[in-house]
Amino acid sequence: KICFLQCSPESVPIFCLLQLVFHATPAKGLVEAAKGKGLSPDEVDQAVMYCASFFGNLGNYKSFGDTKFVPELSAEKMYIFLTAGAADVAELEKLWEDCYQRMYSLMPRERQMGLGKTKGISTYFSSNCEEEDAASAGKFLESVKLSPYNTRLFKKVEGGKNVFTVLLASSVAGGGSGGTVGELCKDHEFEGSTFKVVRGDFAALMGRIVANL
Repeated sequence: KICFLQCSPESVPIFCLLQLVFHATPAKGLVEAAKGKGLSPDEVDQAVMYCASFFGNLGNYKSFGDTKFVPELSAEKMYIFLTAGAADVAELEKLWEDCYQRMYSLMPRERQMGLGKTKGISTYFSSNCEEEDAASAGKFLESVKLSPYNTRLFKKVEGGKNVFTVLLASSVAGGGSGGTVGELCKDHEFEGSTFKVVRGDFAALMGRIVANL
């Protein structure tokens, strides 16, 4: 689920939607039911292809190339496909409403992953971050000997000053002592900006992973 969270805002509800649908009705049965609802073989194939591509790429962007893909059939036909099986309709409709517009959206910035308003979307950086912000954060992290991997960066401006929050993926939240990463979980001043290091990003999910190692 963390992979979906780091792909796009809509990937998690799409994942939950498809899991609900295919858990309730096996793929073969869903295909036959969708044809019984009036979808053509080509439309069913298009729906199945989207679902397979989504699971295969762990999200709705290509794992190689980072470009977005959308269903080839219309949203109305996709909804017929998803509701053809035995999934709980109320739960399905809620998930569908949460994600279908972004599932189909091809606004210029949403067509590819990238950093900056003109480059694309990224869930590793807040939407107002640009490449110079990433470079500044990289220099800061290097100065405190923290790897940028498994981090996310969020920016806000306070009194004309950039304030960055660096989130560290961890099952443990809060500060610490004894030479651990926890000692770095505080505010730092670096080259005219404030960097707040906070650990515990995705703590609930990370905790489940640690518990099952």
